[in-house]
Amino acid sequence: MAGTVAGATRGRSGDGREYGQSRDERVRDSFWRCTRRRTAAVVRWVAALLVPLCAWAEAAEPPVVSGTLEQQLMRVPAKDLAVAARRDGDARRGAVVFYQAALACRQCHVFAHESRAAGLGPDLSRLDRSLTDVQIVEAILQPSKRITPPYRPLTALLADGRQVVGLPVEETDDAWRLRVVQGGIREVVVRKADAEAWRFSDVSLMPAGQVKMIGGRQQFLDLVAYLIELRDGGPERARQLEPPPSLYVVRIPEYEK
Repeated sequence: MAGTVAGATRGRSGDGREYGQSRDERVRDSFWRCTRRRTAAVVRWVAALLVPLCAWAEAAEPPVVSGTLEQQLMRVPAKDLAVAARRDGDARRGAVVFYQAALACRQCHVFAHESRAAGLGPDLSRLDRSLTDVQIVEAILQPSKRITPPYRPLTALLADGRQVVGLPVEETDDAWRLRVVQGGIREVVVRKADAEAWRFSDVSLMPAGQVKMIGGRQQFLDLVAYLIELRDGGPERARQLEPPPSLYVVRIPEYEK
């Protein structure tokens, strides 16, 4: 659209530029068009730079860890934990974890070279070599997921209302001899005539949630690494890795005795 400004005929060309402008107006108009183009180019360049930087920052930021150690470990595939144990675990440190009284591992697992009464669990220095690293991880986190027949507990409901749960050691026509936890591990005989009902349980005698007693993810990986070495090295490796008592025995001060 053309018009008259200050005695000059003015209009706008097809490319948007005004004609009939003074030299100063043309310079100013050209300057602003150039500035807008350069600003847009800078914005695109900065955006292209920031996108990978933001992605890097998100990747570098440590993930927020929530929940108990058990919950954290359960969210990780057992295969990944097994690989991490192979890579980052330390079997000697894991042996110290295993021997800690708070975990009570040694109350139920007795090694072949020890002169102690048998426990409720298998001799971990004589594990089946076919047991995989993943199954070792699962045995700690989910003890009831896989129970081999010799260690499937028997539950008997007696006529007097008592319930006895134990590991079958021997069975005759008339009775079971069970290894139970009653003020320690001991054996009891349950007469079949006294049992109103009985069944083999799908729940392991190893309590679920034992991992809560472990100090952190690294200790868990160390423990898995230790059990892997026991499986591969047998009783001799169990003897080699046995830590000195000073690393796991809590000494009671004289004034507290």
